[in-house]
Amino acid sequence: MARKIKKNDAELQNVNSVDFSGEKNIEVETVKSEIIDETKIDNEDSVQIETQIVVEETEKLDNDDESKENNEIESEEIEIKKIEEEVISENQEQIQDMKNSEIVSENEKELGLSKEIVDEKLKQALNTQNPKKRKKSVIINLIFMLINVIFMVFIVKNLIADVDGMSFGEIIRQQGDKLWWLAGGLLFYIIYIIAQVLMYKALIKNLTGKNRWGLSYDVAVVGKYYDNVTPFAVGGQPMQIVRLAESGISPGISTSIPIIKMLINNAINVLVAVIFFIFGLPKLPLLNAFTNFLQIIIIILGVIGIIISVILVVFMFLISSGSLFTRSFVSGLLRLGYKLKIVKNYRKSFKKVINQLSEYKSSMSYLWKHKKLLIKIIVLSLVECLTYASMPIFMVLAFSGNIDMSMSMLILICLTKHYVCSMASSFIPLPGGTGLMEISFIFLFGITIGDYVVWALLAWRFFTYYLIILHGFVHELRIIVTKLVKNSKKRKVT
Repeated sequence: MARKIKKNDAELQNVNSVDFSGEKNIEVETVKSEIIDETKIDNEDSVQIETQIVVEETEKLDNDDESKENNEIESEEIEIKKIEEEVISENQEQIQDMKNSEIVSENEKELGLSKEIVDEKLKQALNTQNPKKRKKSVIINLIFMLINVIFMVFIVKNLIADVDGMSFGEIIRQQGDKLWWLAGGLLFYIIYIIAQVLMYKALIKNLTGKNRWGLSYDVAVVGKYYDNVTPFAVGGQPMQIVRLAESGISPGISTSIPIIKMLINNAINVLVAVIFFIFGLPKLPLLNAFTNFLQIIIIILGVIGIIISVILVVFMFLISSGSLFTRSFVSGLLRLGYKLKIVKNYRKSFKKVINQLSEYKSSMSYLWKHKKLLIKIIVLSLVECLTYASMPIFMVLAFSGNIDMSMSMLILICLTKHYVCSMASSFIPLPGGTGLMEISFIFLFGITIGDYVVWALLAWRFFTYYLIILHGFVHELRIIVTKLVKNSKKRKVT
């Protein structure tokens, strides 16, 4: 367009430079006017185009500014939404915490434990963490563990000598694929631990309103570990109370959770044992007079053990009912002990027993009010007891020769023998019932397994005792290392 305008200007100059006269002058004027008109039109077109370009650029700039504004508004809206979500989330957490604290306070009221009882129980548990007492406890536990290991080595060495020193390599060659049954022992151990974790998780959730999977696992593993390294399994419960209290759970609930689990678990374990004693003892196979005599001795010890266990469970349920007879009975026993100089401080002992009775009563009263929780704990306790008691089945299938009985009969006999071993050694002071547990297994299962009973014993004790200790030791070591790392980081920061 600009070129065309320049061209018209050039033509107009050429026309002006020429001198015309007459008619031709008229033509010239006509041409000049035409050129001037074309130039005006071209100028107008050029102005319009330039104006259009300016308008388009202005609109583009306006659109860019508008899009920037829109983007800024959108980002602001996103930021506002994010802030709103965070505030709502914080409010919801606060509301949930309030609800949880209400649940805790309501459950503490339902448990009905006095502050004095709770403080005394917590103090007893925390005393186990006293450096001097803990050091003494560790030394005692190591001594018991050493006795345990020496006893096992002695038994295994003598039994291997009886079968001409047969090595495990020879057993692998002879038993072959049968040894894969040992994987069943590992699987049942995992189920056994999971059942306990689920029990503690259910109790913590019901009593605090929170799902604490990590804490549930910690309490389950710690409880079993300290039960198996202390005489009469007395070390687990105090450590569980300490862990629960350290995790921020109120003292009343911290002391109640292990007690509730212990009461139900003991009751289910004894009930299952009674059932297998009734239906399984008559089915036990006999071999010869000497073996029969030893079996009868072990069975008698087992029966004594289960009678005492039943009495204790019934007594605990009588306590939970708040019977005056129970309190009078306990008082009478303490008075007798005091007269015989067995009980040194009657007042202190009586107060301690009454506090224990109050804890049992409060825990059982809480369970009666929460039937769903009670059913859940009963089912999980049943799973725990049966998986643990079923371990010998896999040992028999892995190390025995030809089994001349049905699988159902084998399961019945193995479970019965397990409970005989367990009840016969339940009142042995050594951790894990060491000594009588091994002897009972050899004489009861030797008939079914034969020459490989020593290897079956080792495998059985590994899955039911040593694996629990190893598992707990690794867990405790991990916690100690984690604490040391955290403390070192804090020191570096300061």
